[in-house]
Amino acid sequence: MDQTTVCELVRRTSVFGGCSDLTAARIAALPVEAFSAGDMIGGTARLGIIVSGKVRIFSADGGHVLMKEASDGDIFGAATVFLDYDGISEVVAKTRCEIIFVDEKTLEQIFASDAAVAVSYVKFLSERVAFLNKKVASLSSPRADIALASYICEASAGKREFKLNCLAASKKLGIGRTSVYRALKMLEDDGLICFEKGIIIIKDEAGLSSRRNKK
Repeated sequence: MDQTTVCELVRRTSVFGGCSDLTAARIAALPVEAFSAGDMIGGTARLGIIVSGKVRIFSADGGHVLMKEASDGDIFGAATVFLDYDGISEVVAKTRCEIIFVDEKTLEQIFASDAAVAVSYVKFLSERVAFLNKKVASLSSPRADIALASYICEASAGKREFKLNCLAASKKLGIGRTSVYRALKMLEDDGLICFEKGIIIIKDEAGLSSRRNKK
């Protein structure tokens, strides 16, 4: 892949989208490392930019849980670059892939010369922190129905009937859609709501409000 094409790909990433021509060229000039399907790419304390192919990212806490899949134009390792260890995740090639790695020193030099990248990097990490905070909040809730009752009370904005976007609720609460549907069934069985064809009808507003505050 020629450097012009790589520069274009770099500018498609979430942290280098507004970078200068010099920054894009600097990254494009870095070595491209190739991996075969099944290769362990790392728990690596470097920022990885996927030039081609797909990778799978697993938790490295012993559970080996698949956290996400990423493909060309995606990045990984942003949170580990400036840590003293690299045990947050494990990256495995799903297909043959090519990756550019950017180390801590190079990133610091880019931040110093290209403020737009530094701002984008902070925004990217802030979004990840916000997502994890929502995840922690949902996991610390005693039951999914309590979290969903709170969501319905807020999303209804005082209306007794409104359309529920289950995908949006799932993302907001940090739980799977299956858990959302189970929680809906619990609230229905308790006579608090009626859910049909994507429409929520609040049958017991006081009871729903009481459920959201239940410990």
